[in-house]
Amino acid sequence: MRRYPERPSGRRKRLVRLLRAHMRSLRRIDAARDEALAAIAAAKSPSVAPSRKLDGMKAIASFLGVSERTAREYAARDRDPLPVEGNGRRWAYAGAVIAWARRHGLPVSAAA
Repeated sequence: MRRYPERPSGRRKRLVRLLRAHMRSLRRIDAARDEALAAIAAAKSPSVAPSRKLDGMKAIASFLGVSERTAREYAARDRDPLPVEGNGRRWAYAGAVIAWARRHGLPVSAAA
C-alpha cells in the first residue's frame, strides 16, 4: 500500500504562511542593518589629532554635534560616561571623545 504525505491542515498552512512572512521581514531587517553598517564603515573618520585637547563642555558638545546639556548628560552617565576631566572647567582629549562616540554609534563632526 502506498502512503501519500499528509496534506497540511488549515492551521498548519497559516503557521507556514506566518513563518515565511516572518523570515521575509528578518531578511529585510538584516539588509537594512548591513546597509547601515556599510554606511558607517564608508564614513571618513575625522581628521583630528587624537591628542587635541577640547576645553570646556561647549567645545566638547560642538565636537560631538550635540547641545551642551546633552554633553553634560553623557558625562554624568553611570555606565560608560563621556570621558571628560576636570572639576571646574571640563576638558577632554579628542581621541577619547571619538572612541567613545564610535562605541555609542554617534557621528562625530571634526569641524570644531
